[in-house]
Amino acid sequence: FFFVSFMLLISMVVVNAVMALLLDEFLHATAAYKENKALNEFGRSQFEDLTFCLDPLLKMLATEPSVYACTEKIRLLYRAMDVDGGGSLDFEELKLGLLTLPFV
Repeated sequence: FFFVSFMLLISMVVVNAVMALLLDEFLHATAAYKENKALNEFGRSQFEDLTFCLDPLLKMLATEPSVYACTEKIRLLYRAMDVDGGGSLDFEELKLGLLTLPFV
């Protein structure tokens, strides 16, 4: 009788401890989710009214049907902006190239 009552008591304690641990983890996860959701909504609402000079370029690239087409369009833009043909863009080349884009 002692062994059965001891096992019953231990199992109740272990089950309660596990439930408390699971509940604690659930509460932490819920709080983190709510915090992330609030930060995302704040961040989204903060930038909704802003427009940036690269928005038309990014919209054009986002409408490409495939990754390959998007990559090719980026390569073409890069080559067009690389005035000296050195294979890299300095700040002046980038600024001049962005200013000459028809939609910026």
